Amino acid sequence: MELAKELAARMNVDPSTIEEYFRQMAKLIEREISEKGEVAVPHLGRFERLTLPGGVRYDPQTRLPTMLPQTDTITFAPMIRARAYCSKVAQLNQCGVLHMF
Repeated sequence: MELAKELAARMNVDPSTIEEYFRQMAKLIEREISEKGEVAVPHLGRFERLTLPGGVRYDPQTRLPTMLPQTDTITFAPMIRARAYCSKVAQLNQCGVLHMF
């Protein structure tokens, strides 16, 4: 991981220390999202869980529709763009299209 190596060089620590810190932070963010649905991390931004709408898939042989289930996806929106991001998602949901960042 290039970022970990660069940070380790700047801080005069072992790169594995930085990588372990990133792993622990990712686990903590995932846990907070699973419990609360979103988490804000200072200087990084807001992470939230979006429920993507289910869809319809057509069987190529029978041409019968199959409903696909909704899925949860963890997304990241920088704090500065969080409002614009949420309004954009709302617009795309109204159109039936969801753009993934």
